[in-house]
Amino acid sequence: MQSKNKLIGVSILSLVIGVLIGWLIWHGVSSSQSDHMTTHVMPDGTVMNQDGSMAMQMDAMTNGLAGKIGDEFDRAFLTEMIAHHEGAVAMANLVLKNSKRPEMIAFAHRIIDAQSGEIIQMKEWLAQWYR
Repeated sequence: MQSKNKLIGVSILSLVIGVLIGWLIWHGVSSSQSDHMTTHVMPDGTVMNQDGSMAMQMDAMTNGLAGKIGDEFDRAFLTEMIAHHEGAVAMANLVLKNSKRPEMIAFAHRIIDAQSGEIIQMKEWLAQWYR
């Protein structure tokens, strides 16, 4: 059973890393098209710039999962993903405030709707499983 849990944990971690790498690649392409540096303030007050510190923050989140399995992994994963999703929602709200493109506004609404629902679900799991 422990082996199966470890395999599931490794699979989830691999999926998360793959998603993050894809996001970082896309983010790197889009930020290279900008002539100025943009600063993002995360919900926890962390300031991240497009100069690579966001990538370092993402690495820190992923590295924080290393070596964890079972409940310890699940709790850490949920905690990190809540912060990650809250950051995505905050960034999407910036799109609503600053963009004039209907495609971007629709995309931001989809991000806010999907990730806000996932934040609620993850917080419920944390409350149920780790009181």
